[in-house]
Amino acid sequence: MNWKQGFLRIWIVASVCWVGFVGWLFYNATVVSQRLAAVQSACVADRRADPSLGNVFDCFEKGMRIDDLTTFGSILTKHLALAVGPMAGAVIIWFVVIWILAGFHSKRAEAGNHDITRRRRPSRP
Repeated sequence: MNWKQGFLRIWIVASVCWVGFVGWLFYNATVVSQRLAAVQSACVADRRADPSLGNVFDCFEKGMRIDDLTTFGSILTKHLALAVGPMAGAVIIWFVVIWILAGFHSKRAEAGNHDITRRRRPSRP
């Protein structure tokens, strides 16, 4: 069983799922909110033109999100950091754990090698 290859495959699958999830969040933050804002602004325009349709504030039944007031660049930056940050952090943690475990392994191997080399030395007359 190759643990390194197995964990690499798990990391790849988890990363693809994570990026897909963050992509869906980005889609909701940009496209869906733009559609909602377009529907609300059309509703407001219609109700202002014809007051018999009702109150203008009834167009905002679903509420306004603060994300609608932010720029596209800030939303993109936030979602890129959200997509890449955890994946890079997982790789860094993985390498640190391997480094720590290799340190324990090499100390054991060195201690065992010294005992073996002492036994193999030819005795001097």
